[in-house]
Amino acid sequence: MSTPDESGLASLVELLRRIPDLYFQSWDAIAIYRLDGTLVSGNKIARSFSGDVDLAGSTFSSHMDAQERAMAQREFGEVVRTGKSTTGESVFSMPNGTKLNVEILLLPAHLDGVMVGVYGIARDVTPRKQFEREMHQSQQRLFSLFESHPDSISVVDVEGRYQMVNRAAESLTGHSADDYSRKTTAELFDPDNPQRFEFLRNAIREGRAIDYETSVVRPDGRALAVEGTTIPIRVDGVLQGAFNVVKDVTAKRHYEAQLIRDGERMRHLYQIASSTGTTARQRIDRALRDGMVQLNADFAYVARLRDGMVNIDHSVGDPGFEPRSEAPLGETLLRLVVATDEPLVVSDLTAPPWNEDISRRHESWTGFAAVALHVADQPYGVAGFATKSRRMSLEGTDREYIAAIGALIASAIERDLQYQRLNDLAHQDSLTGLPNRALLLDRLDQTLLQARRYKRSFALHFLDFDDFKQVNDQFGHAAGDELLIKAAAAMAKVLRESDTLARVGGDEFVVLQPEISSMDDADLIRQRLCASVEAPFPLEKTTVHIGVSAGTAVFPTDGTNAAMLLDAADQALYRDKAAKKAGGDAGEADRITSAIGVTSYASLHHLICACGHTAFSHGGRGCRVPERIDGRLQNCPCVKTLEQIYAASAHPRKRKGETNAPLIGG
Repeated sequence: MSTPDESGLASLVELLRRIPDLYFQSWDAIAIYRLDGTLVSGNKIARSFSGDVDLAGSTFSSHMDAQERAMAQREFGEVVRTGKSTTGESVFSMPNGTKLNVEILLLPAHLDGVMVGVYGIARDVTPRKQFEREMHQSQQRLFSLFESHPDSISVVDVEGRYQMVNRAAESLTGHSADDYSRKTTAELFDPDNPQRFEFLRNAIREGRAIDYETSVVRPDGRALAVEGTTIPIRVDGVLQGAFNVVKDVTAKRHYEAQLIRDGERMRHLYQIASSTGTTARQRIDRALRDGMVQLNADFAYVARLRDGMVNIDHSVGDPGFEPRSEAPLGETLLRLVVATDEPLVVSDLTAPPWNEDISRRHESWTGFAAVALHVADQPYGVAGFATKSRRMSLEGTDREYIAAIGALIASAIERDLQYQRLNDLAHQDSLTGLPNRALLLDRLDQTLLQARRYKRSFALHFLDFDDFKQVNDQFGHAAGDELLIKAAAAMAKVLRESDTLARVGGDEFVVLQPEISSMDDADLIRQRLCASVEAPFPLEKTTVHIGVSAGTAVFPTDGTNAAMLLDAADQALYRDKAAKKAGGDAGEADRITSAIGVTSYASLHHLICACGHTAFSHGGRGCRVPERIDGRLQNCPCVKTLEQIYAASAHPRKRKGETNAPLIGG
């Protein structure tokens, strides 16, 4: 005989069969269980969960995943014990190995007020669970992107208040997530000037995406340049706020500013190098001053290295900070500078090992930077910059800038040396190295200006070697050149530094004595000059002994301009030479004291007669003599015809070393 529970369950099952839409055609799996958990009946969906096998006699938890079985049994027992329904989730194991995620509803089954069993309703939620898992994974990926992104990312509401920030935002600004919480950008970064960030708040409120540049200040006081982008957040078409993505561009802005600065630096150096109308010293001065400003230095200089000594050639900056004008190279920093082609930078000379350099005991530098100078591919010296009491902090491009300054200065020095060499070639005698005719005349003009201004006298000495032609004829021109070199050196030794000794042609020399107090001063120098070349000169092949004739003119007694003084000295020279040839008697009016110097025109001759006039003869028409005062030509009574001059001249003389006009002409 069946128990009341059994008959009640049978009645329930029969009742369910009469309502197939609810039981058999439901999309959910429905089963009726005895109170001990064994299955009484199940609909088609319930049978499909078990692979369409007969469910009779199976237990409530037999088709569940092993990990879920114990929990299901506890929940089933709870329904039987309390008579209350319960819901939960579980995993069914299909015969083919498929796992189904299900939601379970357990309901007590009553008949006539007595619980006779348990309804089990299960719904397959596998697709939903899969979707939820995918959504969760997607959220995790997005959060990972948000949290791990190298740029600062924050989520703000429509009022611009921070809702969430990533780690990069905290690291960038130095503010914690708690600092950000419910604050706006203005409240966090510039509470004293909230209007500065009003543009950002307006864009967020209006749902506009914008790119912007601004600056923020960290709690440690460091200012940052930032670039930002706002991206509106909309959910179901409703504006919820915005993402605010911020990137630190401080280094980028610094690099851009550095490029602009370096471009301006180099452009200015090019302007200095290519400037016209400036001297090499002016270009060096401008380059050093520019370098001082750009490198924030107190002092800049160019030092020349000679025989292990440092000589300051040029300096700008603090005059009380100049290094010693001459210092031993020793172990100083300059030895390190000249040993490499790269600029040397020492940010702090007061720190070891630099403070132990005893060669710096007289110097008070703190920062130091210098580059070696090479002129014509040869070591020349250094260009240096120094700070007095602060460290010198330089960047890589600063070193390039120092190297560019060094190249400019070296180029200016080389160009100046080339100019000096060309100038020397134009104004120096190539054999003796003495000033030539052009330089003599320039210095004579300058001496005349000074003499007139200060009302003082000076002397001009004309010297000519006696019988020099015999040396060339007997020993060769090489011996003559050697004699000229040694004689010039001998004469230079007896002169003062202010005197000018010039070779004006052949064996003719002129000495400019720029200041004398009396004729005795002029006579003394002339005597010393003559004595200096009268000693025997040992040459390569022989030893020679020569004499010298000299003539002196004094300003303003013998002339008031260059032509008159040179003419007077020239005439005095030939009177001296004529006196030697005449045995010391130069007073005979009928004796011609000078010979004929032939110019490039065969019919034009330059003559000096006994009266001291310089006469010009053309053919047989007599002589014309320049008047000393106004330059008008007049006849000279001492010279009648060219034939008479030739007949009277015992020793015709051609001017030495000249092929064109004499030193001065009429």
